[in-house]
Amino acid sequence: LGFFCHRSNFLVNVFSSAITYVLIRSISPAKVQYYVFGSAMGVLTIVHAHRAFSHAHRNGQYKLDISGSVMVLTQRLTALAFSIHDGMGRKAEELSREQEEQCVRRVPSVLEFFSYADRKSG
Repeated sequence: LGFFCHRSNFLVNVFSSAITYVLIRSISPAKVQYYVFGSAMGVLTIVHAHRAFSHAHRNGQYKLDISGSVMVLTQRLTALAFSIHDGMGRKAEELSREQEEQCVRRVPSVLEFFSYADRKSG
């Protein structure tokens, strides 16, 4: 679906998701949320800068871009990283009830991760 809406720009989402998955697999759960947040926000910043300077509204016509879906993906990836941090990097006694409900206790498989990252609803 992403390819039909955004053509090759959907690769930005794939790239950001792939970076996040590598970080989740390779960095300690105690610090992973900071690295994921930094990388996701970095990609988002580049996308917004490109949109701002590429004349997306040339000749009064709006050109559909990927920035909206990258913003949602940034939120989703960061939330997952914090949930992994809560589930694997902190003790159960330190968590609030909401954190306990949302925590992730194991690193998801590639299929689980990309299914979560690419879902278009809730």
